[in-house]
Amino acid sequence: PKTNELTVSFSDNLPITLPDMLKNKYVFTILERMRPVNFQFIKGIERGKVCLDIGSINTINTFDRTYILEFLQNVNLLLINNSVTNALFSILNVENLAELYKILNLDLLITTSGSGPATFVFASDNGVQIINKQPKIIDNAIDNTGAGDAFFSVIIKAYSKYVQTNKSIDINFVNNVFDLANTYAAEIVQLLGSRGDKKTINSWIQSYKKHYKHEKDTLCL
Repeated sequence: PKTNELTVSFSDNLPITLPDMLKNKYVFTILERMRPVNFQFIKGIERGKVCLDIGSINTINTFDRTYILEFLQNVNLLLINNSVTNALFSILNVENLAELYKILNLDLLITTSGSGPATFVFASDNGVQIINKQPKIIDNAIDNTGAGDAFFSVIIKAYSKYVQTNKSIDINFVNNVFDLANTYAAEIVQLLGSRGDKKTINSWIQSYKKHYKHEKDTLCL
């Protein structure tokens, strides 16, 4: 869905200087990139939050443990699938999601398994909380291309709203954001190649805007 992101592409030339127009953004998003240019960029972010989506072990398998750990410790919200989760368990020498969450010092960790449950890991007064959420079963699914991106975009937007209002991640956040993210991901898998006709897409955008009406606040790398 259209979420008013500002997309910027960088070369691999270092160092990276954050443009003045972006310094007051709330949320910065990186998709499938852990290169030094990305690392240099997020280390320069002083007030914003960093969201990272890793959907393939190829994103991490060229880096050593020290680099991966340092990179991910600069991330606030991490979305990974089961294969990446297992790879990180091995690389970082942790045994479960609670340990992974703690060593990375995240605000929110989310693991996905396709049509299987999504797991949300976050801190509470009672320690690390792990919540499993089961997605809807779509009988008339056509193509799952783009479903993960749709799911993540909703989570980013909701997370950004929480950041702006200084709220902490809690069970209400998890329940609400999962229901909305799952709804949009379900719509995506019913479209061929994550594309629909203009009427369908416009209807979807308008429906999404009803939930989030605040100012532009996200940057997507």
